Amino acid sequence: MVATLNPSFQTIQSIRNSIQTTLKSDLPPDVLAGVIAPFLLTVNQWSTQIPILLEGTGSAASVNLVFAIRGDLFQAPRYTQNIFGLPLGDLPAAYQDFVSFIYKLIEAQSTKSSSKVCSLFCFLNRRPVLLTHYSAGQTSQDNQVEGLC
Repeated sequence: MVATLNPSFQTIQSIRNSIQTTLKSDLPPDVLAGVIAPFLLTVNQWSTQIPILLEGTGSAASVNLVFAIRGDLFQAPRYTQNIFGLPLGDLPAAYQDFVSFIYKLIEAQSTKSSSKVCSLFCFLNRRPVLLTHYSAGQTSQDNQVEGLC
């Protein structure tokens, strides 16, 4: 039996469309964040299904969709600052859960493709930071920390 994501890819795609439409409204940032939070609650359901997300049929499209939502809500290139200009701790809990989901997803992807030594997730000035140290020959898009482990 093939495991499938719940909610479905189509549901999360529809949620992304709703997020994008909501972001175009002229609401204050704190109100916008509150309106979008219930959408993230649904997206965050995938955080308990990361193996299915990475291994299932259409996994690349599903992962890309999650990262596209991250791109809608957080500023590139590091995606640590949200578009609302508010500290992450001041946003509804769904945002902290979403950031945690992103880091778990990145961790699962890197574990699948590299020999990682250790990583540490922490908050620095109320912003999430993923510190990762890889063994020789490996690189990371996240902060590399020598001597952390």
